[in-house]
Amino acid sequence: MKRFLVVLLLICCFIFAGCSNEGIVGYALNSDGSIIEFYSLPYAEEELLNAGITEIENQKIKEVAKEKLDNTFTTYLNKYKAKIDSIEQYSNEKKEELKNGVSFDSSLNINSSLSLSTDSGTKTKIQYIQYEIYFKNSTCYTIFKNSNTILNEPKTVVVEKKLFTTTTKTTFDNMALETISLGKNVSSAMEGVVIDVLAGESPTDESIQMAKDRWSAIKVQIGYNSASKTFTYCHIVPTARLHSNANAIIQKDGYYYHYWKIDADNFEREEQDQVHFEYWTTTANKPIWYGIAILGGGIVGLVTYFVAKRKEKKALDDFNKNNNLEI
Repeated sequence: MKRFLVVLLLICCFIFAGCSNEGIVGYALNSDGSIIEFYSLPYAEEELLNAGITEIENQKIKEVAKEKLDNTFTTYLNKYKAKIDSIEQYSNEKKEELKNGVSFDSSLNINSSLSLSTDSGTKTKIQYIQYEIYFKNSTCYTIFKNSNTILNEPKTVVVEKKLFTTTTKTTFDNMALETISLGKNVSSAMEGVVIDVLAGESPTDESIQMAKDRWSAIKVQIGYNSASKTFTYCHIVPTARLHSNANAIIQKDGYYYHYWKIDADNFEREEQDQVHFEYWTTTANKPIWYGIAILGGGIVGLVTYFVAKRKEKKALDDFNKNNNLEI
């Protein structure tokens, strides 16, 4: 299931974003109540090799990047487990259950790639550093987020009740900013990894400066700055009842992908107030509709009763009239 969602995510993202590679942050709600969050960063391996990065340096960048990101996600997981241990009302059995309810997966990491055909018929190879955090249920998800404030997106929930329907709207005013911050942090970390690898095993001030200069030239050649300023947030749900102000919504195999594109430059131009994510659901007010159904049924019953009584009376009158005529 996890593999399926990731591949589907990449395919749909490719359709939405065209040939451009960009960072992705995603949330997927499975039909069994489990939750998966995605953190993806495109890795321009072919471009790096063409720009002068050697194969040995390329492999080293992968190894160091994976180690750093593994350590980051392990830290998140340890904070979550510490939070569970601090909750006194949970039994030891419950604590173990919750601890085992969260895990991260880097098996689809930097060594995975996806080749897709474009409209022009050319093949485009997309390679990602891909991480997933799996949550068994919403309880695990909430505690994990509260344990790692850097991953906790502040949100506002407004419930609007009307006579026949109730609309619940969730707004993430800072989601775009948080997504950009996370994306920039990962991009910055990757830059640090590349520079460290290019500087060699025993770096000196001179080798570090040479590595920085070399990386600056490579960034221009592969268009790194442009790619690192565009991010996508993806919200995946197994229902069509969720509506949103997403830039695009893609349906595939029972899942609905809500995509928001985020331009970091727009945020830097103080347009934060114009960028917010909203999704909402509208449900029927059952007591009202049940009442209407009962009242409607009662009215139909009464009408049927009176019509029947009227027909019965008419039939009796006709019978009496006919009998009188015969006499």
